[in-house]
Amino acid sequence: MSALLSGDVDFISPVPPQDYGRIRGNPAFKLFTMASSRIITFPDESKEKPELANLKVRQAIIAAVDNAGIVEKIMDKTTTPSQQNSPKGFVGYAEGLQPRFDLDKAKALMKEAGYENGFSVTMISTNDRYTNDEKIAQAVAGMLSKINIKVELKTMPKSPVLGSIRRSGG
Repeated sequence: MSALLSGDVDFISPVPPQDYGRIRGNPAFKLFTMASSRIITFPDESKEKPELANLKVRQAIIAAVDNAGIVEKIMDKTTTPSQQNSPKGFVGYAEGLQPRFDLDKAKALMKEAGYENGFSVTMISTNDRYTNDEKIAQAVAGMLSKINIKVELKTMPKSPVLGSIRRSGG
């Protein structure tokens, strides 16, 4: 953004959502937006963390994460909340499938799964790969704490994270 404002570059992509207003308010710039196929998901770590092999725990995690809240508060309403891996217009998209944020249901599922008192997990997230990826990871960690999943969050640049995934065969 600094390079764009100073005239060092002619365009940038992506534009951080918090800077949309600055660009829209400056007649020297034009802001172009378009739908993306990028969806941030959690990998299946049930082999490393047995608690995650429990379907009710995974359903509780889905219910505990407020996708719409992330879109509104972190992404400044510049993205679309998703509840599936295929965006509208892509193969695999299921019409009518909506985000399922329901904290009471999430707590009930944790209790049914035998994890009412929760457990601890480590979450590794990039902090430079996606727009606001670190903020999203922090928000998710906070949301999971509401169902007694204690998240030890480690954020780092994409190179070490992706290298670790490749070495583990993920």
